[in-house]
Amino acid sequence: MAIQKKVSTLVKNQLPDFIREDAPLFQKFVEGYYEFLEQSNNVLEVSRKLESYQDIDTSVEKYIDYIKRELLPSFPKTLTADQKLLVKRAKDFYRSRGSEKSYQLLFRALYNEDITIYDPGVNILRASDGRWIQENSIRVGDPAVGNTELLLGQNITGISSGASAKVERITQTTESGFLVKEMFLSNISGTFEDLELVRNTGNTVNATIYNVTGPLVTVTVVDKGAGYQLGDSVTFNSPVALNPGSGIVTSTDNFSAIQITLANGGSGYFANTPISITPNSQSSGVGAGAYVQSIKNAEVLAVNFEQINSLKDVPLNVTGSVSNSTTNTAFAVLGGNTTNLNANLAQANCFSRLTDALTFANVTVGTINTIYQTAYGYNYNPLPSVTAINQGIAAAQIDDGFGGKKGENARFTVSHLTGAVRTVSVAETGAGFNKYERLTINNNDRTPVANATGTPEITGLRSYEGKYIDTKGFLSWNNRLQDNFFYQVYSYVIRSNNMVNTYRQFVKDLVHPTGTKMFGEVSSKAIISQTTAASSNVTTTSSSVVNFDSSILTFDSSNTTFDAI
Repeated sequence: MAIQKKVSTLVKNQLPDFIREDAPLFQKFVEGYYEFLEQSNNVLEVSRKLESYQDIDTSVEKYIDYIKRELLPSFPKTLTADQKLLVKRAKDFYRSRGSEKSYQLLFRALYNEDITIYDPGVNILRASDGRWIQENSIRVGDPAVGNTELLLGQNITGISSGASAKVERITQTTESGFLVKEMFLSNISGTFEDLELVRNTGNTVNATIYNVTGPLVTVTVVDKGAGYQLGDSVTFNSPVALNPGSGIVTSTDNFSAIQITLANGGSGYFANTPISITPNSQSSGVGAGAYVQSIKNAEVLAVNFEQINSLKDVPLNVTGSVSNSTTNTAFAVLGGNTTNLNANLAQANCFSRLTDALTFANVTVGTINTIYQTAYGYNYNPLPSVTAINQGIAAAQIDDGFGGKKGENARFTVSHLTGAVRTVSVAETGAGFNKYERLTINNNDRTPVANATGTPEITGLRSYEGKYIDTKGFLSWNNRLQDNFFYQVYSYVIRSNNMVNTYRQFVKDLVHPTGTKMFGEVSSKAIISQTTAASSNVTTTSSSVVNFDSSILTFDSSNTTFDAI
C-alpha cells in the first residue's frame, strides 16, 4: 500500500523560524525540490509505491521484468504473451510441465501459435489390439412411469418376454412426431418384444418398447421384381420414412415378373388392342400389362356391329303378305329401341332381307406386328395365360383360312424374367419406417426390369452391425513396428510452423521430460515463408527437406531429425 502523505507539505514545519522569516525563498526552494522528487517516476514517488509494485497487477514494467527474471528465468525477454498474465500463471505452468497443455502454453507465449503434439506410440502395432464393438438397443416411449433417464446404468427386464439387459447410455430422438429414448444395452439375455413394458429392478420406472415406426431391422420381400443380381446394392424407400435405408440382395430366383413375346400375329387386329393376362389359379401374380403396338398385312373387312338386343321387344308374328303394305310395319314402329337402330334397320320389317336391313362398315385390320409391354408384374408363378381378342372382329366369327377366327387367333409365349429378389439384408437402417407400410427396393447398381417391394420388420431389439472403432491391430494398415527410435512409447512430435532450432532450447529447459525423445514437424509453407524472409533467392538443395507435394514434413534421423536430447 502506497504512503500518501507528501514531504513537500512538511518542509515549512521542519525549518527553523529564523530561516522561514529571513529566507522565505530558500523555504520555497526546498519545498519545490521535494515536489520534484514526488512527481511521477521520481525517487520519492517510486519509493512510496514499492509495496504496491510487489503486486503484479499494479507493478510497473521494469519491476515486471525483475519478477519475470526471478520466476521465469528460462523464458526469453521478449514474448508475444501478456507478461503479467504469464507471471501470474507461472505456478500453474510449472505444475503442468511435461503435459501437452504445458507445450501449448509455451508456444502460445513464445510465438502466439497453437500447436499439436503427436505421439508415435499410438501407431505401434500390437498383437490382439483391435477394438471391436457391436451395439444393441431398444427404443422406448409412452406409456411410461417415472423418468426413463433414471434407467441409465440400471438393469432392466421385459415384463412379457423376461429378457434382461443393462442400460449403458441413453439418447433422445423424435420419430414420426413421437419422442422416444434409445437405450443402448449390454449383457443382453433373451429377446425384447415389440410394445412390451420394460422396468428396472425396483419397479420405479416403466417404459414401453416402441417401434411401430422406426429403423429397419429386416425386410421381407413381397413383390420380387426382376433384373436384380446377387450382391446388388439396394435402397429401401417408403413414403412415410424419414430417412431411406440401404442393403444388399442376398438371394434371387427367376419366378416372378414375366416377359410376353409375340409368337403368331394372327389377323383381324387393330393397333392398341389390349392384351389380356390371366393368372393361373395357383398364382398370386398381378401388375403385368401389354397392348398391340402396330399391325401389318392390313386388310379391309365389311363388319356389322349391331346386336339383336336392340330388337328384343319387336313382335315377328305380323299377318299379311309382302304386297299388303298395311301389315308391313317397320321394326321401329312395333316397339324396337329406335335409339340403337341404324336407318336401314329402323325401316325394315320381318319381310325385309337381312342384307338390306343391316349396315356394314368397312374397317382396316391386320396382323399384329409388334406389342408393347407396359409392366412386367410380380409373383406370376405358375405362368399366366395371355390372349389378345379384338371383340368386334371376333364376334363376327370370320374364318382366317387356317382353322381359326379373325380377331382372336394371335398367339403369345410367356417366360419368367431373371433376377427376382428373394431376400435382402439391411446395412443402413434408415429411420421412420412404418412396419405396416409397403416399401420399394430400388437397385443402386443397375436399372431393374421391375422394382421389388417388401414390408419392413421392426423388432423390439435393434442390433447394429459390429465394427472396429479404430485400426488398432490391423496388419498392413497405418500401424508401425516398434523401432526404439521414432516409433516408441517415449517419443513425441511437436507440430509447429516454426523451425525446431528456434524453440529447441526453450522446450528442453522448460517442459521436456527426462527420458523422452522430441521430434519436430513443420509445414512446407512455413519453411518457404521463413526462407523467403531471410533471402530473396531461395534454393532448394534437398528434396527431403521441402516437399512441395506434401503439406507436412517429417524430419528423419538420417538427415534433419530434430530431437531435444
